[in-house]
Amino acid sequence: MHIVIATANPGKVREFAELLADPAKDLTFGDLSAFPAIDPVEETGDSFRANAFLKATYYAKATEQWALADDSGLEVD
Repeated sequence: MHIVIATANPGKVREFAELLADPAKDLTFGDLSAFPAIDPVEETGDSFRANAFLKATYYAKATEQWALADDSGLEVD
């Protein structure tokens, strides 16, 4: 199974691949660089979790493949 990691950051793809590696499963990973025509999703969620869900859903539909996304950021009072 191929999974698109919803990022253009190769380091993040490597991190996901390491976390999800399982010799018993036939998983391959790629990133958004393979889909340059897809516009970025607008992150309108009210939390990191909501934005990750938006991105994963959007890119899964746009690529017609399974997709994983995360969202993290810096919070400052």
